[in-house]
Amino acid sequence: MESYEFIVPGRAISMRTANRTAFRKWIDSIVVGAIEAAPRIPVFWDATVGLSITFFCERAEIDVDNILKPIMDALTMIFYPDDSYVTDVDCHRRESRDKLSRRAVPELLQKALVEHHECTYIQVQNTRRVEKSPW
Repeated sequence: MESYEFIVPGRAISMRTANRTAFRKWIDSIVVGAIEAAPRIPVFWDATVGLSITFFCERAEIDVDNILKPIMDALTMIFYPDDSYVTDVDCHRRESRDKLSRRAVPELLQKALVEHHECTYIQVQNTRRVEKSPW
C-alpha cells in the first residue's frame, strides 16, 4: 500500500474563520507540504484514497469537520483528481499538552511535536476497494 505523510506547522485554521488571510496561508502551507511529499502528481489517479489527519492545538476550540474539508480540497490534484476519491478518513483533534504514547505516534509526528506545539499531521494512502455485493 502506498502511503505518504507530511506535517503542516502552525495552528489549523477553521474554514469558518473571519480571518481569510490566515486561512489562505494555512491552505497554501498544506499545498506546499503535499507537493513536497508527493512523488508525482496526482499520486492516486485511479485508486481510492484514505486520509489520516491529526491536528494538535493549544486549545481544543476548533471543530474537526471545519478542518477536514479544506484539507481534502487542498490535496485535490496533488494526491487525487477529485475529493470523491477519498473513501476513508480518520480525523483527530488533540491538545498539544496531551501525553501521547511514543509507540502510537508516527516518527515524523514525534519530531514535529518537539519543534512545534501546534501542527497538523497528514497521511495519504491508497485503500482497497470494497467489492460490491452481488445482492
